[in-house]
Amino acid sequence: MFVKISSVTTQPDYILLIEFSTGEIKQFDIKPLISKYPSFKPLTEVHGLYEQVKIDKGGCGIYWNDNIDLSATGLYEQSLPL
Repeated sequence: MFVKISSVTTQPDYILLIEFSTGEIKQFDIKPLISKYPSFKPLTEVHGLYEQVKIDKGGCGIYWNDNIDLSATGLYEQSLPL
């Protein structure tokens, strides 16, 4: 299924609330990625970076900087419905 991201909001404890083009709102826990992949560690180490999440042009994913990004499809498939 091809989905796009309409909005993303950071929550405490590294949980993202994501609204998709389907109208669904899901939550994604980013802590496992922070633990597993060094490229995600700055989200906990650089003050304020986590809260600066942005949606890619066209809604195909989210990103924080040139090294940290996630696809809309992957987020949709791995997130939990509210």
